[in-house]
Amino acid sequence: MHPVGHRVGQCTTKLSAAGAASLGTSVSADTVRGMAVVMPGSTSKVGEASPGMPRPGEIIGGKYRVDRAVGEGGVGYVVAARHLELQEPVALKFLRRECLEQPEVVARFAREAKAAVYVKSEYSAQVFDVGTSDAYGPYIVMELIDGADLDTVLGTTGPLPIRRAVEYVLQACEALAVAHSAGI
Repeated sequence: MHPVGHRVGQCTTKLSAAGAASLGTSVSADTVRGMAVVMPGSTSKVGEASPGMPRPGEIIGGKYRVDRAVGEGGVGYVVAARHLELQEPVALKFLRRECLEQPEVVARFAREAKAAVYVKSEYSAQVFDVGTSDAYGPYIVMELIDGADLDTVLGTTGPLPIRRAVEYVLQACEALAVAHSAGI
């Protein structure tokens, strides 16, 4: 089996099972690739920052330097960054400014981060840290996954061969099973 997220050709799709569980959904546009990468339906291109996003070179939480915009979805956006001390690449996930005014969205974001720590699967993006930025509000530090999102792959290659599509679905199911066994 080719683990999605472990560089299957050009496709890298890891599921944020905790993110899916926190939203009460299964795999959706926001859970593809662990929200640590470009999200299907994104309104920005990789490297292109939207208004309200941290800009390249900005320091977040005193320890992460923003490299580039990665993508955005309905309630948040993701930037690629590097830990200043360890030089490790990470993804930083933020809520949109308008979502910061909705306590239920902020609470769901916090629950997602706390739940994701308990999901340990090769098919699930790992959460490393959380913090709050004075300029951008709460953020989640996640594994940065390089590659194209599933939507881009499908747009480029067309439908996946049945065997590959089944592998991806099984990997998503495995990540969800791990989340379920962790009580999420």
